[in-house]
Amino acid sequence: MRGSSDRSASLLAHKGQRIGGNDLDIALAFKQMMFPFGMGSKMESGIEMPITQFSNPIAINNVQAQNDFYAFENLAVLKGLHKQAQEPHKLTRLLEVYHESLGHNIVRRAEEAKIALSDQATYRAGIQLFSERVDVDISRDNMIDAIEAPKRKMIALVHDVVAQAGVKPDVIFMTGGSARSPFLREAVQAELPNIPVVSGDYFGSVTAGLARWAEVCFK
Repeated sequence: MRGSSDRSASLLAHKGQRIGGNDLDIALAFKQMMFPFGMGSKMESGIEMPITQFSNPIAINNVQAQNDFYAFENLAVLKGLHKQAQEPHKLTRLLEVYHESLGHNIVRRAEEAKIALSDQATYRAGIQLFSERVDVDISRDNMIDAIEAPKRKMIALVHDVVAQAGVKPDVIFMTGGSARSPFLREAVQAELPNIPVVSGDYFGSVTAGLARWAEVCFK
């Protein structure tokens, strides 16, 4: 089958969903890093701040969410929340996220925390604002809890594709940056015990595979 452009007989089953390392970073940022910006705080009326004002800025893979947060009209909403806030200093930080487009920066700090917590029990993530540095202490247990939902989706894919194939694999090949996560590897091994897990180039194998497939299709 090697080199063949017709690979229909090469696959026993396939399944996919748009879940990746970026989703884990966003989940961690949302669950652990948005409280200093006002998430969970209340207005003077006692009503909790609207959750979308904290999920939208870090939803960097969602164009509509980003547009909603950084829209000019939303600036007036944020200023209104700031005036009504019981803890206005937190909303001042959220306004800086808006003015300086810091959503990507926060998610990047979450990614760094995710990587560090693979090897250590705690990590202090630092988010640099114009006038201050906001430090957030995150534990490994915090991270495991934060990524539980996307992890369940990934494991459900594994379960479904094995059921579809009707046979268990001899070897599990994991690739991509998230394949380095011991938590995901442990979850896959728990779903398919006693099957060896191997890895290739974490950051280059996907691109290499696409390049080889393009060579087959377009040579």
